[in-house]
Amino acid sequence: MVFDKGIFTPSGYSTNYDNICSQTFTVDIKLARKRKYTVALYFAGRFGGKSLAVEMFNGKTYDLISPVKVLHDYSGGVYLVYEYDDSVRFRIDHIRGDFVSVSGIYFDTD
Repeated sequence: MVFDKGIFTPSGYSTNYDNICSQTFTVDIKLARKRKYTVALYFAGRFGGKSLAVEMFNGKTYDLISPVKVLHDYSGGVYLVYEYDDSVRFRIDHIRGDFVSVSGIYFDTD
């Protein structure tokens, strides 16, 4: 996805518990030019007992740029908010439960 301005709120990115190769997925945010922005990933599990990890990498070098954040039982909904100024890759790792998904991605610029 190339982000320049506006809001993009997808739904339905998820893992597949039954397929060992589908227990992680990535979301790339590619900027047309460097600029400061805020991105919020929203996670809402319909049922409890789910766990996931979120990793944030530089979108060009793939260096880890934020500590790994682990969510447990987020059935009430949780926002993870990040600020950055370049392209990024988020990797969402399925730890526990039938599947995990990202329910929304929200952007803001200064």
